[in-house]
Amino acid sequence: MDFSDANSLEIINDSDAPTFETYRNGSHVCSCIDITMASNRLTDYIQNCKIDRTVKATGDHNAITFDISETPLSLRHRSVHSTFKYNTKKANWDIFSEVSERLLSESNIT
Repeated sequence: MDFSDANSLEIINDSDAPTFETYRNGSHVCSCIDITMASNRLTDYIQNCKIDRTVKATGDHNAITFDISETPLSLRHRSVHSTFKYNTKKANWDIFSEVSERLLSESNIT
């Protein structure tokens, strides 16, 4: 994951479906070895990422398919489901810090 962190990449496919399947000595062997990555700027445009066994790929690997939207996800779904209850922009953070420090000090919490 160092490579993905260093290049600001996110893993797009998070399915449990195997990307590699074959038969060896009569046994079905499979693995989720292939990954699809995209830059942070592109991830909002990608949707419907899935392992598609109907696509005839050469070799033992299943195809990973996805759609790229013209509109980022953040604009497609305008409804905001926030967990914020208070308007923190109106808070007086200096007073909050003073009171918090005083209460922590009085409670002997470090």
